[in-house]
Amino acid sequence: MGNLYQLLVYPTGTFFCYPHKPFLAKYFGADYAIAYKHFRSGHATDVNLWLHFVCLLAQLAGNFALLAELEAWLPGLAAVTALLWAVSLVVTASPWPARLGSLVLLVGAYFTRHNILDHWQTLSLLQGIIDALTVGYISEVYFSRYMSWIETVLCVHSL
Repeated sequence: MGNLYQLLVYPTGTFFCYPHKPFLAKYFGADYAIAYKHFRSGHATDVNLWLHFVCLLAQLAGNFALLAELEAWLPGLAAVTALLWAVSLVVTASPWPARLGSLVLLVGAYFTRHNILDHWQTLSLLQGIIDALTVGYISEVYFSRYMSWIETVLCVHSL
């Protein structure tokens, strides 16, 4: 994967804004083993993986609530979206348990989309808890990791 791939994928937003990523990865020849290696190197702790799982649930809930709302103008949109995602998940090279787990979560989000939409206010309050946990984790990991780098830079520039 070269700079063109990175330019097409990463400037578009956070990790859940990449509907075009599987197609680009297929075109540029990025395989699952490489993607998993990159993901795992930066996500090695249990807390980090659990936070990613919680974010996945929040993102699925938000996406399918939005699709439920849009179905007033585009009937069947959620079903078509879920079907396209299901097909893309089935044909990946990821291990079968990962594919099956992803499909279960996808189907669950599809069938609960109206309930999610009905309780969006309560769910949005829970987002604050997710945000607090994430900020706490980021503070612990990144500040401890990069403080030595910052101290080095500040000390070098103050000389």
